[in-house]
Amino acid sequence: MSCIASALAMQLGEASRWEAPLRGRTMRGAVRAMRHAAGLSDRPERLTMRNPTYSISDRFPMRTAGSWKFVFVTVIFTSLLSVVIDACAQTLCQPKSVDVCEIARRISDETASTLPMQLNSNLSIQTVFAEQNTVSLVARLNYTHAHLDQTLVAAGVSNDKMLKVLIKTAKNGVCTRSTKTEYFVERGGQVRYIYQFQDGTTYTSILVSSCTEAATSN
Repeated sequence: MSCIASALAMQLGEASRWEAPLRGRTMRGAVRAMRHAAGLSDRPERLTMRNPTYSISDRFPMRTAGSWKFVFVTVIFTSLLSVVIDACAQTLCQPKSVDVCEIARRISDETASTLPMQLNSNLSIQTVFAEQNTVSLVARLNYTHAHLDQTLVAAGVSNDKMLKVLIKTAKNGVCTRSTKTEYFVERGGQVRYIYQFQDGTTYTSILVSSCTEAATSN
C-alpha cells in the first residue's frame, strides 16, 4: 500500500469522529456537537460574515444536517488529505535525513544542460526531469518497435533478454561507485530510464531504487 493510501486509512478513522455528531441534527445542534468533538465550549457563537448582523444560523435556520453536513465533512477530509500528502512528501524527500528531492532537482538541472546527449548511433538521452525523489531520463532509440523485433529474431535473442541487458546497464550506470547518482540512490532517491522508439512510443521504463537490489522494469 502506498504512503498516501495507508495514511488516509488512518486519517479516515479520525474523520469519522467528526462526522458522527452531525447525524440527524439541526444546524445549531450539529455546530454545538462539532465544537464539543473539537474540545471547544458548547456556548453558542454567531458565525458572522462581513455584515455583523448576518450569520449562517440566520441564513439557514434549523435545517437538518443532511446537505450541509457534506460541507463539514468535505472540509475536514480535504484538510486531512493535505496533511497526509505533506507528510508523505516529507517521507519521500527525507527518508534518511538528507533532502533527496533537492538532490534530484540539482541532478536534473545539471544533466539538462548537457542534453541531448548521443550515447551511440542508436541511443541518445533527450530530456530529464525531477519529480519528488525521482530523476527521470528519456532515452530515444533510433529505430521502430518493428525494427527491434526483426533484429532480435535475426540475432536469436528474446525480448526478455534484451530487457535484462537494459536493466543491468541502467543499474551499473547509476550505481557506479563514488558518483552523485550512487549517493543519491543510497539515501532514498530513484533514477528512472524511459526508453522510447523514434516515433515517441514507450518501449520500457526502468526504475533503479537501490544499488543492492535488482532494478525493475514495466
